[in-house]
Amino acid sequence: CEPGCNCHGDLKLAICAGRLLTHLPLRIPPTTELLDLSDNNISVIPQHSFSRSRKLRVLLLQNNNISAVEDGGFAQLEFLQKLDLSWNRIFSLTEGFSLGLAFLRELQLAHNRLTSLDSRSFLHLDGLQRLNLSSNSIHTIQVRSFSSMSTLRQLHLEDNRMTALRSGIFSMLRSLEVLNLAGNRISETDPGVFKPLTSMTLLNLVGNQLSTVYFKTFLNIHTYSTHILMQGNPWNCDCD
Repeated sequence: CEPGCNCHGDLKLAICAGRLLTHLPLRIPPTTELLDLSDNNISVIPQHSFSRSRKLRVLLLQNNNISAVEDGGFAQLEFLQKLDLSWNRIFSLTEGFSLGLAFLRELQLAHNRLTSLDSRSFLHLDGLQRLNLSSNSIHTIQVRSFSSMSTLRQLHLEDNRMTALRSGIFSMLRSLEVLNLAGNRISETDPGVFKPLTSMTLLNLVGNQLSTVYFKTFLNIHTYSTHILMQGNPWNCDCD
């Protein structure tokens, strides 16, 4: 086991949290399924970083100084189900970021420095069910940014800098149940933007800049029961 880490072979976990590590540890037992590297000073995830830890199911990297994930940094983690990268300094996601993560179920990227998303950002995350992108600086989401995520159930985009929701940005999210857009700067919504979301049960638009919304925008939501939260917007109620 890496000096400074606590490895429990019988429990298949390794705890290296709060050890002031600046690089990823090399001596982690190959049978480890949970690796906690939170609260350190790691700044880069190099290519093929986890080639000796292929059985990992949970990888915790929150509250480090990570600004870059090299292409294929997680490529060997074919069994990984949860990846926590929240509270870091990641400002972009390349196509190689998600290589090898087809079976990932939960990805935490809250409190980073992301500003935009495109079709390459999550290209290989076919099995993802929960994605947390809250508290970044996202102002642009291109069409098909989430196109590989047909199994996604929760998408958290609260506390970003989005000003408009354009048709096509949520295409292919037919399994999405929760969409949280609270605390942005949204003042415009295309009428068909929510139409692909045929499983949605909760839509949170609290605390944006909406003054008017076309009735057709919500008429296009074809789920049996959807709760829509809209308080805290500067509504213009002129009954037109």
